Amino acid sequence: MDCPETARLRLYTSLKDPVLVIFNWKIIIAILSAVILYTLIFVGLPHIFLDAPACTTGEHIGQCSSLFEMDAIDHWRRGLFVLMLTIFLRLWYVYFKSSFQPHETLPDGTPKPDCNYEYAVQSLRRFLALCAVQWQGNQSKDHLDESSKKSDRFFEVTPSDNQNNYVINEFVSSKNDEGAPLNEAFRRKASMSVEVAALFMVIVTLILDKSSDVITSYQGEALALDLWEILMLSLSSIFGIISFICFLISVDSLDTTFNKFVSKSTRHVALQYFYQVTSNPRYCAVVSMMMSMVFFFAFYSIFLGTLSLTALMYVGHRLWFPDINQALASSGFNINFNPTTDKEQDIYVIKRRKISLSLFITILIAELLYLTTIGFYDAGIFFPNI
Repeated sequence: MDCPETARLRLYTSLKDPVLVIFNWKIIIAILSAVILYTLIFVGLPHIFLDAPACTTGEHIGQCSSLFEMDAIDHWRRGLFVLMLTIFLRLWYVYFKSSFQPHETLPDGTPKPDCNYEYAVQSLRRFLALCAVQWQGNQSKDHLDESSKKSDRFFEVTPSDNQNNYVINEFVSSKNDEGAPLNEAFRRKASMSVEVAALFMVIVTLILDKSSDVITSYQGEALALDLWEILMLSLSSIFGIISFICFLISVDSLDTTFNKFVSKSTRHVALQYFYQVTSNPRYCAVVSMMMSMVFFFAFYSIFLGTLSLTALMYVGHRLWFPDINQALASSGFNINFNPTTDKEQDIYVIKRRKISLSLFITILIAELLYLTTIGFYDAGIFFPNI
């Protein structure tokens, strides 16, 4: 018999392969846009300023020269970082767009993924929306009763003042260890999220402190920076500030879940709202923190910035776009790669493209060889300077 849990897993495993969506034709447009933007900033802008009267005469000649002049070989180094950054941003764009759209949820709250939606991919957002209780909205009483019969899970439902609308007060089960009251699950998750956010805020503070030291040295003319270094340092600081603010708001919102409310109905609505309202700020805070770290590494070394992006994409892809096929088989589920299977106990899964450890190491070696070759060109060891 097909239980609701199995049905939700089946909905997830039938979604699109995220690799095919990330690396579709739009990635080419994104790369071309990045090249155009880089050319405007690091080729067009220096050309305009170096020809300006303020940089050709007077006391600012040396400052303009150190700020805007760069070797052609530098563009080849930075191009690798820009390429990996574009892919990283494309990955996160697909992740954020993969959330359930309004038309993919039935009136009773049952999710119904739209296979024609471009970003209906296997992502953590969709997995949580399908399988995590905290992400479930209020549902109709008939649907909840049917779910209780099939899964031995019980809902305490109270009709609301609005017609055909109900409030779920508790979510309990007598036989499942996941059957702790939903409100308690909210609070445990909120408590853990506050602790993690506090740790991340410390990391962001350290990055901002280091950036502040470099900026102070630059303003005191004790350090000379070019346009690339100033931009990397500025972006690192901007994303660090955004991350800190988002974490701060998230902690404040999650702290609200520990209040004592006047009734079960009010408590559930408050916990549901203040937990879910922090989801996007928390995601934004994490992404901003990663971007702040990446730009800070790129300020010191192109290779460190590129390495951090490559490592983030390899490790993060397994979390942000879970491939649960192996986990299903290990958990005793029958998986089937045939979409036309008529066995109710089988779960149809698509064959996803895997990003293996060997591929990750190969990419790292290729990046290192590329930058080393560029360094040989720059030093004129094997070939004349280009």
